[in-house]
Parts: sequence; structure tokens; C-alpha cells
Amino acid sequence: MHLKLNSQNTRRREGNGMICAEDEIGLGASHDGILVLPSDAQIGQLAANYFDISSDYMIEIGLTPNRTDAMSHIGVARDLVAGLKAKGVAGAFNKPNLAQVNLASDKQFTIDILSNDCKRYSAVKIDGIVIADSPTWLANRLKAIGVKPINNIVDITNYILHEYGQPLHAFDFNQVNRGEILVKKANHGDVFKTLDGNEIKLNAEDLMICDNQNYLCIAGVYGGLESGVQANTTSILLESAHFDAVSVRKTSQRHQLRTDAAMKFEKCADINITVEALQRAISLIQSICPSAQFSSIADVYPIKQEEVIIELRYDRIIQIAGINIPQNAITDILKDLGFGIMNESPNGWKLNSPSFKADVTREIDVIEEVLRIFGYNKIAFPKFLRSNLTFSNGISRTEFVRHITDYLIGNGYQEIMTNSISQSIYYKDEPFVKLLNSMTSELDCLRPNMMMGGLEVIQYNSNRDQRDLKLFEIGNVYYPKGDKYGQESKLSIFISGKHHEKNWLEKQRIVDVYDAKSLAENLLNKFVAANYTSELNEKGELLFLINQKCVAKVLSISNPILKLVDVKNPVFYIEFDMDYLLKLVLKQKIRYSEVSKYPSVQRDLALLVKEDITYQQIEKIAYQKAKSLLKSISLFDVFKGEKIGAGNKSYAINLKLQDETKTLTDKEIDKTMNQLIESFEKELNAEIRRS
Repeated sequence: MHLKLNSQNTRRREGNGMICAEDEIGLGASHDGILVLPSDAQIGQLAANYFDISSDYMIEIGLTPNRTDAMSHIGVARDLVAGLKAKGVAGAFNKPNLAQVNLASDKQFTIDILSNDCKRYSAVKIDGIVIADSPTWLANRLKAIGVKPINNIVDITNYILHEYGQPLHAFDFNQVNRGEILVKKANHGDVFKTLDGNEIKLNAEDLMICDNQNYLCIAGVYGGLESGVQANTTSILLESAHFDAVSVRKTSQRHQLRTDAAMKFEKCADINITVEALQRAISLIQSICPSAQFSSIADVYPIKQEEVIIELRYDRIIQIAGINIPQNAITDILKDLGFGIMNESPNGWKLNSPSFKADVTREIDVIEEVLRIFGYNKIAFPKFLRSNLTFSNGISRTEFVRHITDYLIGNGYQEIMTNSISQSIYYKDEPFVKLLNSMTSELDCLRPNMMMGGLEVIQYNSNRDQRDLKLFEIGNVYYPKGDKYGQESKLSIFISGKHHEKNWLEKQRIVDVYDAKSLAENLLNKFVAANYTSELNEKGELLFLINQKCVAKVLSISNPILKLVDVKNPVFYIEFDMDYLLKLVLKQKIRYSEVSKYPSVQRDLALLVKEDITYQQIEKIAYQKAKSLLKSISLFDVFKGEKIGAGNKSYAINLKLQDETKTLTDKEIDKTMNQLIESFEKELNAEIRRS
């Protein structure tokens, strides 16, 4: 702090000082009023000297979530020393000295662990405590890392939390009934009052610290109001435990209690430092509270954690690194990082991975640790890069599914996953596989199609006012096959509701069967090079055929089926045979053709046909007659009315013609068009409408 008291201002005029509140110059959090100095304050003196403000350096580091070993000052120091020594800079890693304390033999408390989510529970009883403000050095160190000092006991637990990475919790021992500590799961629905006075309803999965009557603390997450350290507390029970990471994380998230302790436990704290952290706390409490008396440390450790043994090969490190690293340098790094070397040979090491490195369980993890300290920047770029050509037999099923999924998600569709066990009442008109041991009377068969599961999802969303839906699922369907059973992979797509959200550019409209047809064609055009045809079957389903086999179908789901699941809005359904689709994709070869340098020509035709003539019939005849000259055909208008007579309709089509080898002449174009007209008239009894 370089503020000077009563200094003159920059305009060289006399000033009467600077008017500040505590928070404006970093002396406290109060902004209630002006901080008035006594008359004997020396003019011109640095405010830092007057208020006895110590200066310090703060180093801010960035950690990835897996680096639990460095989520403490001791962990960072260990890593720094290892890194400095690897660079040839002398350094030594020393833990804090633990004072020798004469511990009383009578603990006056018991510990009983009743849940496997508590792996270890260590504690000490401390009498003769005087709750007071922390000494300046302790308060300043906590302030430097953004922790607000509270009192000497709480501050020591916070200090050790950041020093060792081990959460501690202090209970007012007089609030622990009969000195009994029970670690067990909560009763569902019980109410617990936290340190900040809030009441929360407990879940049956919440792990609690209790006495024989009351809840004292949410294990590893938050303390209780009644058992917390108060200004008049004279005796405490200091807890240093290890709780299951998953249990703590779920409880913390369930109740929105994101504390420093919870964040340490949920990333796997070191189970082997619970007693050492208590010894450090005893040492600090003794130094600032000489009247304190300590019991012996109780340590309940029901099932000791197994050591993680890793075989590390020297040649594997060299292979991964791409350079030669002296074996003795690797040994030094392993020792500096805390690995226990059980055996060393010219071929490698047998290691005991330290418990504070929860993420190091494999050989490759150890290699990463070694290279991190050795220095990735020491691995030079090679002068030459070599690669091997690899050949595959085509796209895998997993890759194919991913491509389809990416395409649909990119077009606004959401993936769903439904139960392959379904209700037989849905499938009265088709064979299904009956379950012999169904757990409920309703879910009694394997689904023979994907439709009903998707409709149940639509019904669930519709009941919650979500009716504009674009959904898809990739899964298996099942069917009887003689005395055995078969299964096939299907892609099912559901479209319902409005086509798009409100916007200023387009009017809203309801989706129709043509949206479903368009999506099916787009998927086929994107993933399958083979030509396909389409036709309507007797059920009103639009089938897409390749080599006379159905690869996809599009339909509007009938009202009787919709009523089965109480869906009121129209739903359009697309189903692809994924097995056949993948087979087609694997067969096709990538072909390249350059962009034609010869122009294309377009012609329009208006055909007057009978009501029962479909566009697919027109399309089929056009490709058969025009052959390679016809590049595309599209329908751009359909007209019905009195002017053309009852039972008739008019199709307006566009034909795109192109020759890849030369420019088409008018004579050739007219010849092709005449052939098409003649075929339409002969095979469809069509009349060409001329303007």
C-alpha cells in the first residue's frame, strides 16, 4: 500500500488528507463511515507502515480437474521441486514440522462407521480451547488466498484444507451427546439445519455425521448449526475423515451446497493423510492456544485401501517420448513425485503409485507424469514426419450411425432412447416376441417396431406443452423366426407440430407428409449412391426401393394408433432399414466426375392425366426413355378443378437435359421431348396441355 498520509496533491496546493472507508484501502470490509486517524499519526508516513500491513507475493496457477495431487500448497510444492530439479535447479521438498504433544489417553468419545461411503474416520478431542481472533500471520495468509478469517479454530481448519488438501471439521464437543459419533445414511425426508441457518430436507442417500440423537453434519459437505463452534466453546472434537467421492458429489449437487470441502472430497482426497492432518492441526492449535489439552487420536479405518502397483517399462517411455531419456533421470523424477520404487532393473520399474495421485493407475499415466516433469519442450520436432497408409474395408457401423446422427442433429432433430421392452396391446396385428419373465403385466414383450416407443415420448412431451417435435432413434426391433428369434436395426424418425418457430421472414405452418418424404430423400441422397424408386403400398405407406427391396418407408400414423397412446396431433413417421442401408453403403465406391463444360437445358411440360396416375409413374417413364440425357425431373405444380373435368388432374413438371460429351442441339432436344410426350400419351393416356 503506497498511500501517504496527509500528502500534498499533484496541483501543488495544500491538502487535508484523503477521506477513505476501510474497504477502499483494503483494511477491511466495512463501508459504514470514514476511517478517522488519531492526531498523532505521522504526516507523510506510508499507510502500509502505519497500519502494519505486510507485503507478500501471490502466485495463481491453473489446474485441470484431474490434478487432485496439486490441489493443495504441499502438492504444488512437491511438483515445483520435482520440476526445478529436472531443470538442474537445486530444491528440497519439506513438509511442515509436527510438534511433539503429550496426548491424554482418555478420548471420551467413540466412533462407529455404519456406511461404506465413509472409508476412514480420524478424530481428536481438544479441551481448554479459547475461541478468539487468529494471530495476524494466520489471518493474513488466509486473506491472501481469498479466505475470510473467522476465529482461530475455524481458520486453522481452513488453513490445513488449503495446505494439505484435507478437509477438517470442528464440532462443539458439548453438543455431541455422550461423545458418540455415528457415520450413517440419513432418514429420507428428515430436516437438517445448516451452519448458515438454512433448513434442508435430507435424502436417504445423504451420508451424515450424527450422535445417538441428532444430526451433526452432512459428511464432507456442510456443518450443522447446533454442533458448530461458538464463541463460548471450550471443548471441540476435530474430525479428519475420508468420504466416498461419488457420495459427496451427489449430496453436494442435490442440495446445492458447493463448499471447498465438498470439492476436495469429490475429486478423491488422499485417504492416507487424515491422521497427519490432525497432527498438523494439533501443532498449530498448541502454538496459538497454549492452554489446549489433547486426547489421543482415534483412527477408524475398516478396510484399508489397496496399493496401486504399476509396472513401468523403460523402452515404453522412450517409445512414447521419441527421444532417449537417461534411466537415472527418470528414477529421480519418480522419487520426487512421490512414487514408491519397489524394484528397479535395466528394463524398468515396479512402482507403488502414491494415494494422493488418484488419477495415476496405469503405465501410460506414469509416463505422462514423467514427461510432464522432464519437459515436453525438450522433445524436439523431427526433421522428417513419417506415416503409414492404412486401408479399411469401408465405414464401420459405429461410424455410419455417427454420420447419420450428426446429420439429423444438425437439421434440428433430437435423439431419444426408448425401452426395447414394450406392451403387447400395441401389436395386435403383427407378430412379437413374448417375455417369459416380465416384471409387470404391461411390459410383456420385445418391440417389433420402433413406432410405439417414440409415440410415448411424444405423448409425454405433449402433456407438458411441448408439441413441436422432431425426434429420432436408432435401435433394434425383434420378431419370431420359426422356433427362434431375429432382430434388425432400424432408424425411426418422428415429425409433429409446427415446421419452425415464429419469425418475421416466414409464416408458420404445420408439418406434413411431404416434410417427411423430403427428409427421407435427403438421407438417401446423402448416404446412398444407388438409384432408388418410390411407390405407395396398399396401407398408404410410401416405400423407397433399391434393387426391389424396401430401404425406407414414410407414413402418416393413423388415428387408431395415436389413440392408443393418447396423442392428439398428427405424427409423420419415417423408418429406415439400417442393416440394408449399411450394406448398400459398404458396396458403393467413391466415383469422381468433373463438372461438365457443356450447358444443360430445361423444358417444362403440363400433363393432363386421370386422378389415379401418380407422379412416380411419370418419373419412372421419363428416366426410362430419356436415359442418361435426363439429369433431373421435378414436380412444381398440381392442379385440379372444373376447367379440366372431374376425375382429372394436371401435373406440371420440369425436365433438365444434358449431354456430358457435347452441346445438345435443338433437334436433339426436340427429339427427346417428343419421345417423352409420346410415351406419356401412350402409357398414361396423358394429354399434353399447351398454352
